[in-house]
Amino acid sequence: MPNIAVTQTATEISSNTEYKGFPNGQLFTRKAVISVPTASLVVDTVIKAISLNAGETLHGVQVVSTDMDTHSTATLILDVGYGNDHAASTPATAATSNDIIDGSTIGQAGGAAVASCFSSGDDAGTAFAAGPLSVTTDTTIDVHVQAAAATAAAGTLTVTAYIS
Repeated sequence: MPNIAVTQTATEISSNTEYKGFPNGQLFTRKAVISVPTASLVVDTVIKAISLNAGETLHGVQVVSTDMDTHSTATLILDVGYGNDHAASTPATAATSNDIIDGSTIGQAGGAAVASCFSSGDDAGTAFAAGPLSVTTDTTIDVHVQAAAATAAAGTLTVTAYIS
């Protein structure tokens, strides 16, 4: 397991867990807007973005990024996964750190990435390949820096999760 270089927890981790969906499958969203400093753009940084509570089901994730690697040959690669306890103060990379989105380059010039169970184009090779992802323990949706930025620039990540 790699050493974690930097950890960051979105303020939404503690504030967006209050809403519980209506039983029997009401779909709702949780959203986190995260200011990412340049120090967070090194390899194996884990940013805990959104809480998932035991018994909830994740149907999709959208991540929007500003340009956080201003080098002419940008190298920033982001993964989106899950597997950290939202109460833990020291998140870690986990075997599931790239299960939702693997190898996204959206931070290199700004852009959006989507993974969901709603379209076969969105789910190939993700945790959604077999359908929605149900969690049995409290966890978080995390953004993991797979490859560091060549020239890091502070930016913003907006993570939206579709949950029932």
